[in-house]
Amino acid sequence: MDRPTRFAAQAALVAMAGLGGLELVSGAPLPGLHPFAAWPAWAVRGSGASLLLLAVTSIAWRPAAWALAAHWTLALALIGGALLSSATNPLAWVPFSQAALFAAVAVRCAAPSAAPALRLAFGAMLVLFGAIHLTQRELIASLIPAWVPEAELWPWLTGGVQVAAGLLCLSRRRAWLGAVAVAAMYASWLVVVHAPRLLAQPGSVFEWTFALTAAALAAIALVVGAESAAFSRAGAPTRPPDQQ
Repeated sequence: MDRPTRFAAQAALVAMAGLGGLELVSGAPLPGLHPFAAWPAWAVRGSGASLLLLAVTSIAWRPAAWALAAHWTLALALIGGALLSSATNPLAWVPFSQAALFAAVAVRCAAPSAAPALRLAFGAMLVLFGAIHLTQRELIASLIPAWVPEAELWPWLTGGVQVAAGLLCLSRRRAWLGAVAVAAMYASWLVVVHAPRLLAQPGSVFEWTFALTAAALAAIALVVGAESAAFSRAGAPTRPPDQQ
């Protein structure tokens, strides 16, 4: 990886480590991401400890990155099982797509050749998220702080940006532009949306999961953006720069 890509990947892994630490300390499953409601607290804490350890060690050790991918693949399978009864609800696909993206970035950390797969997974997730923002405008508007004017109009913007950025990532045309725009948008949400909610409910596992997931997604967007920009500068090589 080049330096910008490595920095962004490390930021994503740190956010995942935060999710693991949250689960370890609270003994409560990560809402949406870990459907372990029937698990005893010790098993949930074990899941959190493994996520924390694997995310930290994945920064410099490829076998740990493969194990981290396996962790998220297991979560993906469990989420998929629960999804069978609510597959027509687009909101039910949000945690599924997030877990899939976390697995994809872990694979990317282990195998440079997986960069295109990460870009495609990220693009597909953005199209889904954008469609949800556009079709569930009242729900999205309800998440916007009261001091932000014209809250009912913002879902049109956030949804449109995500759909457009997703299509850019899927087509590979100016994928870096779409990814960086989304990274900036997600990062702004950490300040505008998540920080006030965390200040109001500092002990909420849901709010911390929500915020750490947003941080991880912003960092993954930068991974995709940095690699896409490197491909563009090099004339779109068939292999990532660190394999040339």
